Amino acid sequence: MSNAIKFSYDNSEIILSCWKEDTFVYLTVEDFGVGMNDELVKNVFKSNVKTNRPGVKGEKGTGFGIPLAYSYMQKYGGDIYVESWEGKGTRFTLKFKAIDSVTS
Repeated sequence: MSNAIKFSYDNSEIILSCWKEDTFVYLTVEDFGVGMNDELVKNVFKSNVKTNRPGVKGEKGTGFGIPLAYSYMQKYGGDIYVESWEGKGTRFTLKFKAIDSVTS
């Protein structure tokens, strides 16, 4: 969510969606901001590739947040997907195990 704000222009829309499908719950954060080029999309989950860049108001970042979230989701048995259109926005979808499908 903070990246959606960071890379969106003032007064632009950010859409949060959530739904359940089979044994998973999906959460999507979609913005209509600056988007990412194909090279950035390809590397955004990699911790060993520099992907940080300033936000629309010059906000700084480390480039570690998305790779860290990706790592946690993978260890948990979930996933993160990204779709982005340069100059038009980005959509991140997080896939979680549904609580009723988690066994102890």
